Amino acid sequence: MTRGQPSAADDDALIARLRARAWDPGLRLDRATLPAAWIRESYGADHLDRISSDILSYGSNGTVQLASRREEVTAYFADAPRGPLFAPLSRTDVDEAERSLGRRLPRLLRRVYTEIADGGFGPDGGLASLARGNRAPGHLHDWTSAVDVHERNRAVDGVPASWFFLTGGGCSMEWYVSLAAVDHPVLLYDADGWSPTGARTRTTASGTPPPRSGTGCGPGPTATTYGKRSSPDSVPKSDLPPYVRWDNHGMHLRIDASDLPGRTYAPSGAQPYRNVHVAVQRRDRPAELLDPQPGDAPTAVWTLQCATVATPAGTDVKGPYVQGRPGTRFVYLSWNAVDEAGAFTMFRRAKLMLDAVPAPVLDAAVRTGLLVGRLGLTDAWGAPLCAGVVPPRITWSAEPAD
Repeated sequence: MTRGQPSAADDDALIARLRARAWDPGLRLDRATLPAAWIRESYGADHLDRISSDILSYGSNGTVQLASRREEVTAYFADAPRGPLFAPLSRTDVDEAERSLGRRLPRLLRRVYTEIADGGFGPDGGLASLARGNRAPGHLHDWTSAVDVHERNRAVDGVPASWFFLTGGGCSMEWYVSLAAVDHPVLLYDADGWSPTGARTRTTASGTPPPRSGTGCGPGPTATTYGKRSSPDSVPKSDLPPYVRWDNHGMHLRIDASDLPGRTYAPSGAQPYRNVHVAVQRRDRPAELLDPQPGDAPTAVWTLQCATVATPAGTDVKGPYVQGRPGTRFVYLSWNAVDEAGAFTMFRRAKLMLDAVPAPVLDAAVRTGLLVGRLGLTDAWGAPLCAGVVPPRITWSAEPAD
């Protein structure tokens, strides 16, 4: 055995740790969904208010999402059955998937799929399945199949055929493992095409995506090549598309809102919406709302972690709460009626158009670290503000970051 190389015992220990996580419904993903009613019953009616800064999102079905290692999550899932979200595959199933991929999977990754689970656990959105048709309870769509992603990528340019999809990385980013390069480095690919400006390396003992220090597209690892004893130069140039390397420049976007319309909205000829709240909607997850504020609050403030990239067309802003494609980025403010059970029902949205931020202001905000948008949330008819929002309805400024 080469010095520094993991032994069989090391691999066995890693598989055991991964299995313990994958088979625990409270730990298998980075965040867990709990009924808000259960939290109130178990911890008191005001507990959600006390931990509001730690709530990752609010679901429209009366649930909240918390970090998976919180006390509330541990208690809620204490007596839940242990087992994988999707059963492990047979070796024959993996062999068939490899024939579709045209390459063998790394040995340790084969063990994950045959000894732990067919995906459905791990960082970000969870490891993709090999098989098609897996669906988690309560989900409307099938779990992502890595084989399907591979076939999709073969039909378009940009992602090498030797890359195996692991999981989404937030926004338009995706984690892959190279099936061709030495030591199978893990790679982060950005489909929006960020400009390559250098890279650093970081090691991971498991060959799976390392946890990020930020959320979504906020400040986190600046490297996009990850792997055991590898460096960017160890990856064949033919195995790297032009945008595989990027530097992540952090910026915060703060929304300062005033003149909120009230807790009740009664559109003409329709039933009124009561207990109105407004929140920032997460990208691609309409039910996940950031820090809902009552419609009669005197002011409302949201601070979003973002990343910026210089492109030939100007500065591009990305982040977990930034919607749209380059050139049409925006932030959704979602208006919801909240019922007695805490369920949110969205009835309209406002789009804060980031492509309407004056270029000099945005460039200055990149330097200072903070972009601020100030606006009133009541329209000319006294209703919750909706549709596209551009200056002069909103005022943008670059300000010093705290």
